Parts: sequence; C-alpha cells; structure tokens
Amino acid sequence: MILNYNELLICIKKIEKQISQLKLEQRNLIIDLNFIKTRRVFTKQKLLELQILNYITHYQEKIKNNHLESKIYSHKLNDLKKDYQSKTNANEFIYCLKELAETYNDFIKDLKIFYELNRLEDVNAVKEKIKNHISVMEEIFLELSRLILLQDSITDKNQIADFNAFAIFFQEHYSVKTIRLKKEIDVKKRALRSFKVFLNFRLMKLIRIEIKDSKAELENITNANIKLIDQIKWEYVII
Repeated sequence: MILNYNELLICIKKIEKQISQLKLEQRNLIIDLNFIKTRRVFTKQKLLELQILNYITHYQEKIKNNHLESKIYSHKLNDLKKDYQSKTNANEFIYCLKELAETYNDFIKDLKIFYELNRLEDVNAVKEKIKNHISVMEEIFLELSRLILLQDSITDKNQIADFNAFAIFFQEHYSVKTIRLKKEIDVKKRALRSFKVFLNFRLMKLIRIEIKDSKAELENITNANIKLIDQIKWEYVII
C-alpha cells in the first residue's frame, strides 16, 4: 500500500534499478546480434514499466478526492506517466550504434596511421576489423529500422534524428566503398594490358581473380546495401 507521494517515488526507484539492469542486458545482447533474446528482455522491461504505471494510477485514485494533495501532485503524476508509456527499445539500439561508431572512427584513425607508416600487414588487419565491425553495425541498424518504421511504434524527434544520421552514415560508407572498388577494378584492368603481366601467367590469373572478387563485392553493395539504405531513407516518413 502506497501511503504518500514519497513512498511512490521510492517504489518507482526500486523498479527503475531493475529496468536499468535489463537495459544493460539488452545492450550486450544487441552487440551480440541476439535480437530474439533482446525482445524477450525488453518484454520484461515493459512489464516493470506497466507495474510503475499501475502504482501511479493507484495513487492517483487514492488522492482524487483530496483536493490539496491532488492539486500538488496531479501534474507530477501525469508527467511520470508519460515517462513510462509503451514504447520501443530503439534507444538501446541507438546507444549501441553510437558506441560502435566511436570504435569505427578509431579504426579509421589507425588505418591512416598504418598507411603513413607503410605497415601493410597492419593495414590489412585493420581493414578486416572494419569490415566485420561495419557488418555488425549494419545488422543492428536494420533491426533499429524495423523498430522505427513500425506503424504502431512510438518514436521521438531525437530517435528519428539519430536514425536519419545513421542512414546517411551507411549511405556515405557504401558510396565511398563503391568509388574505391571501381577505381581498383580500373587499375587492375589496365594492369592486365601491360606487357609485364602478359608475360606472367600466374600474375595475370591472380589479377583476374581479384577483379572478379571486386566486381562481386561491388555488385553486392550496389544491389543490396545502397538500395536498402535508400529505401529506408527516402520511402518512409522519417523526417
């Protein structure tokens, strides 16, 4: 039984600690790309938030006939209710993407340094890390897009702004990658026409394999990634 407003806040604070733990668990699951379990944990969070709403409603009923107490706390109680209305767990996905974006920027800085030092092994190692890192970010972003674009989802301006920022991030990333791959293919095609390569069958075969791999990667980006990002960015109302 909640006797007064302070007791209500104490009850809410206790439940909030449990909610914070669930949010942390969700973030770990998101990074691991375990979205099914993420949704299960989020369901537990929603049940706790529903419990808070029930406490608030119960207290509102309790004081509705007390004019002074109702006058003092009615606005505060309504504001509390707004904080725990049903919503998606988009914030946890956005939080994870921002953390991963910072790591991505660190990788880019390392890549530039290794290029300047001509440490090709380190360059290749960082490139592989970036490739895997972007793949994880993309999976998280696509799951976020499903949450943001759900017809019954409740999103705020900050969430939409963050969503749009990451849509642009991926579009720019794949655009740069497309330009780089096209340049690489042109350079390798020119190399094939050189007299030196013409006399080296093994080198010619290797370059042709590299061209084939680059074309396959370029086709994958063109047909899948950029089209998908464009579709998310422009075909839905996320402005």
